[in-house]
Formats: sequence, structure tokens, C-alpha cells
Amino acid sequence: MLATELVTTQEALEPLSTDWDALAIACDRPQMAPGFVQAWWRHVAGPDARLRVVAVHDGERLVGIAPFYVDPSARRGRIDYRLPGIEL
Repeated sequence: MLATELVTTQEALEPLSTDWDALAIACDRPQMAPGFVQAWWRHVAGPDARLRVVAVHDGERLVGIAPFYVDPSARRGRIDYRLPGIEL
């Protein structure tokens, strides 16, 4: 049975890194690998940005991950979910 988890801190992402990296490789998406996303988060994300990562598990196995962030100051009155590094 599939279960979802909303991850909002970098510390909570660490246990997902190995399986997340395997998914990024399998899907040929290096820009969505944990090394890229976490480095972007540490060095490029704005001070008001909030991490919002959706992890999907099938039992104990990570089967999907959607790394997003929210920057509430970007547009007043509207909240946009964005992919880390997409502006690059």
C-alpha cells in the first residue's frame, strides 16, 4: 500500500538520500538527485524559502519523491510551489 510523507526539514531528508539517489538515476534526472537539491537548498534558496518534499513509499521502499520549495515572499497573496534549481 502506498503512503505519502511531507518532509519539511533537511535533517528529515537524510534517511531518504540513498533511495532518492537511486530513483534520480533510474529516471535520468540528475538535477533532482539529493546531492543537487540539497546543495541548492543550502547555498541558493532564499531566506524565506520553505522546504516541501513529498515522499511516496510502498511499504519500506521509496518509490517516488517530489522535491519542492515554497517562497511565500515571492508573490504577495499567492503561494507558488517550485522545483529547486529550476531557475538555473
